[in-house]
Amino acid sequence: MKKNQSRDKAGVVAYIRTASGREGITKQRKEIEEFAEKAGITIDEFLELEAVRAEKGIIELFRRLRPNDRLIITDFSRLTRKLTDLPEIINKLKSNEIHVTSLNMSGTVDAMIEKKLRKCALYARVYGNAQSEHLSWLSTEQIERMKSYCASQGWEDVTVYCDEEVSGKNKKVPSFHHMMSDIAKGRFNTLIVTKLNRLSRSMIAFEKIFKTLEAQGVDMISLHENIDSSTAVGKAVIRIALSFACRQRGSV
Repeated sequence: MKKNQSRDKAGVVAYIRTASGREGITKQRKEIEEFAEKAGITIDEFLELEAVRAEKGIIELFRRLRPNDRLIITDFSRLTRKLTDLPEIINKLKSNEIHVTSLNMSGTVDAMIEKKLRKCALYARVYGNAQSEHLSWLSTEQIERMKSYCASQGWEDVTVYCDEEVSGKNKKVPSFHHMMSDIAKGRFNTLIVTKLNRLSRSMIAFEKIFKTLEAQGVDMISLHENIDSSTAVGKAVIRIALSFACRQRGSV
């Protein structure tokens, strides 16, 4: 832990914390110093906590901060790894008139928290008439991949829906309809699939599904295509996909 002398007035504080070694401290400090130089900001205090857990780090941080300080961090995970704790920490900083700058965040703090605290519906669909053991393996593979992705994002509120043996003869998808009903009730703000064709192989049907999600304020993530409709790039890709749907509908 590196401590500077206490300050009598407000200033700019750079908060650097890592649960690992010195390498992480050096990397964060370099990033903050480069930002400060470009922005013409003078850092009054570097609070560096090496091999310290978030809970102890936040206690030390609040002990050192002064009202009207400007706090600079590389990202909000420096404050806490528990996303459910982040709103309380942010509100406490605001109540003490601490101005926070996170280098790796676009948009407002409230928007970032809302995005992180997602309620996810995971939908798996297996097409074809393969043996039941193989169908089960295919659906499990999709589900595990989606769960792994959610875990990497820190999203714990997930519900799984799965339809198997979907084919030209058997078009029944009860889990899909159940999921869409739950979405209409406002139970989720994010729908995740491994591929877009898990929702439908018809672009016309996909268009209807996406418009329903959009009307409900639900983001859609497809892992294979790397699409997240909450981002500008994701929305652009969806618009391209929908343009194909329009062409397909016009040719019918």
